[in-house]
Parts: sequence; C-alpha cells; structure tokens
Amino acid sequence: MLKSTYILMMECLVKNGKPRKGATDLLDVLYRERIPFVVLSEQSGRKRENMTADMQKIGFHTFRNANLYTSSMAAVDFLSVRFRKKNRVAAIGGAGLQEAVK
Repeated sequence: MLKSTYILMMECLVKNGKPRKGATDLLDVLYRERIPFVVLSEQSGRKRENMTADMQKIGFHTFRNANLYTSSMAAVDFLSVRFRKKNRVAAIGGAGLQEAVK
C-alpha cells in the first residue's frame, strides 16, 4: 500500500523558536512509521544544515536535511525545469540561495 507524503509548514511546527504542542511527537511518529514527510520553509537565506541543527536543538530529534525544502530550493527547481538549456545563473541572496543554486 502506498503511503502518502506529508507536507508540513515550518510555521505549523515552530512558534517563537519553540515547538508547538504535539509537533515533536508528530514528526517522531512519522519517522518511526517510515511515513515520508517534508517541511516547507520560507527561510530561504539560511543553509539547510543550520536549519536542521536548530530544529534538532529545540527537540525535533528525528529531523534530517532531507526533510527540509525551502523557497530557494523551489525557485531553483522551477527555473531548472523552465529553462533546461540554460547552464549559468547569477544569484543574489543569502547562503541558502547560494547552496540551492550549487
């Protein structure tokens, strides 16, 4: 049986730098049951590993880099599909954007 992939917004999991009620338990269950999930974030200027480390520090112990998808990543994915023949890019933005472009 095919399991759904859960898509969660970062703001639904974290508020003011702290986990929302039940959020860590939810991700623990998804991880334990091997249910795929991705957390969407608008924090496009930050590097993936920094965001993952911050999530782990506040109690999301099962959170991994692969669970995170930022708006920078989405922009790069969109442009890669839309302009397949282009192989150069000029990017102005933070470390998260630079990381996504690489």
